Amino acid sequence: MTPTAEIRVVPNEHLYIKSAFLAGNRNPYADDTTGFGFARKDSPVVVSEIGFLTNSPDLSASSLSQKLYPGKYKFGSSYNIGDFVDPVTQAKVSGNYVLYFMANQAVYRQEVGRNRDLDLDFAMDWSPDNVNRLNEQITGGLRYNGPIPRRSQDTVAFGFVYSKISDHFNQSYLLQSLPVLGAEKAFEVNYMLQGTHWLALQPGAGLAGVFLRAIGLSIAI
Repeated sequence: MTPTAEIRVVPNEHLYIKSAFLAGNRNPYADDTTGFGFARKDSPVVVSEIGFLTNSPDLSASSLSQKLYPGKYKFGSSYNIGDFVDPVTQAKVSGNYVLYFMANQAVYRQEVGRNRDLDLDFAMDWSPDNVNRLNEQITGGLRYNGPIPRRSQDTVAFGFVYSKISDHFNQSYLLQSLPVLGAEKAFEVNYMLQGTHWLALQPGAGLAGVFLRAIGLSIAI
């Protein structure tokens, strides 16, 4: 946990702009072993984001008068003003950043007055390959709400993640006679069973996850 300050501007219900200033601790677990020390070390980081909301900020929203297609779109960046080292030239590089885009959109509603059916998720981020070993990532997925007629609150989802290792870092491995690393691809399929309004069951890392929504508690069993 590090000190953070955020400023948020909301011109209307569909648009927001926010920026945060936080400590860029590069070894946070060693700098603050308890998580309550609020240690401030290394160079600061500035994170900014602009977001656009369609229909409703709640993707599960529904209306009795019309079909709603809520969506969230975000574009942002994170900039660290510190110094980094190029693994090939060993030269000092000033500053490092990541750019990202995220989208969550309801795309199909069969009936008025319900939030069942299909939602899509997409995200991508990019950072300079000369100081970031993992410099590109793309994630995508789809979520079907209420796949079983009498289980309208349940969700079945499919996800995909593509993570790319920097070509520049692979070049440095070759210079050291080390094996190069390829891209990593991961797929996931899961089903969330909504037992009551406060209890949901969902697989997590090969285990069954129990989520108590009312108090924000999650327990893996």
